[in-house]
Amino acid sequence: MLVQDGRDTIDEKADENKKKAEEAAEKKEEQEERIDAIQEKKQQQENIIQGEIDTEMLKADTAAQSKQVNNVENAQTHINKLMKKNNLINEDLKGIEIDLNF
Repeated sequence: MLVQDGRDTIDEKADENKKKAEEAAEKKEEQEERIDAIQEKKQQQENIIQGEIDTEMLKADTAAQSKQVNNVENAQTHINKLMKKNNLINEDLKGIEIDLNF
């Protein structure tokens, strides 16, 4: 009878240890899932931020190109006015260097 009580006690402790180990494994797995979810969310946010940066860079490039086109148009208009005012023809202007950054 004492031997049986000893076996039962050992079995109970073994079961408790097994349950504790299972609980610890479950907690570890849950924590790993949370970490994975956080990393995935972080990656998505980084992708969104990178997309926004790319969009802003494209907008800036478009604005710069538009400004350059506008400068060329302004220069051409100014040249045409000068040509009319001074009665010049296109051949008179060949070879003249124009600074478009005025």
